[in-house]
Amino acid sequence: MEEEKPVHYLMDPEAAKIMAESNKEIAKQVNQTFREIVNALKDYYLKTRKIVDISGFILIGGITLIVALLTFIGKVGGETFAFFAGTIIGYIIGLLPGRR
Repeated sequence: MEEEKPVHYLMDPEAAKIMAESNKEIAKQVNQTFREIVNALKDYYLKTRKIVDISGFILIGGITLIVALLTFIGKVGGETFAFFAGTIIGYIIGLLPGRR
């Protein structure tokens, strides 16, 4: 039995040039679409990040005000408020980006 030899197809140089130009255009279109998708995701992330940050700060501020009010009227001790305030401040410092 004879071994099958791979068939090499010769492409017309003009056809190869047209194909290369076509591939360049396809690559440009894919690159442009990818950039648009990345920019859209970045904008969405930044917008939702702001909403989450603002709502988180409002929630933490509201709870702090409630604990401060309870401390003021004598329902919660000062030590409890100090512990709670320290915990909140530590949490906020932990969320800040590090400077490197």
